[in-house]
Amino acid sequence: GKFKHLKCIKCEGFCPKVCNSSFIKSIQDAQTLKDCSKINGYLLIQILGGNNIADELERNLGSIKEVTDFIFIDRSYVLMTLYFLKSLETIGGENLYNNKSSFIAMDNSDLQDLFPEEQMRKMKLKRGILSFHTNRKLCNSKIKSFVKHLNLTEDKQDIGNNG
Repeated sequence: GKFKHLKCIKCEGFCPKVCNSSFIKSIQDAQTLKDCSKINGYLLIQILGGNNIADELERNLGSIKEVTDFIFIDRSYVLMTLYFLKSLETIGGENLYNNKSSFIAMDNSDLQDLFPEEQMRKMKLKRGILSFHTNRKLCNSKIKSFVKHLNLTEDKQDIGNNG
């Protein structure tokens, strides 16, 4: 056939790995995304409990650079920061949550910080709205800093009652 001349070439250094949409409810779910650099679809995280969650999430989700649709962090009571998404740069918003949002953080009772400053400088939200609601310990200054780095106008923000 026409593919007989194709051959695999070992990639040097960084090897891209594309994975599909994922709903992360446990460390086991997160392990399915180990070494993924791109999520073709959405990333929904809802982790209610567990030990060493941040370390485990960083080990398994830390390679993700791009999510083509949206990221939704919901009722993940154990998360204090989103530092575990340490390589994240691009959220595409190709398909939006509720036809409007591409980054949503809702009901995360212990979330106190989002991403490190250096990382936020490189981040892009290509399409859609940034949405933050009832994250009781997340100060508005943290959200405002994120908004500023993403260069978002007022109409691209849905900021409710947070810390």
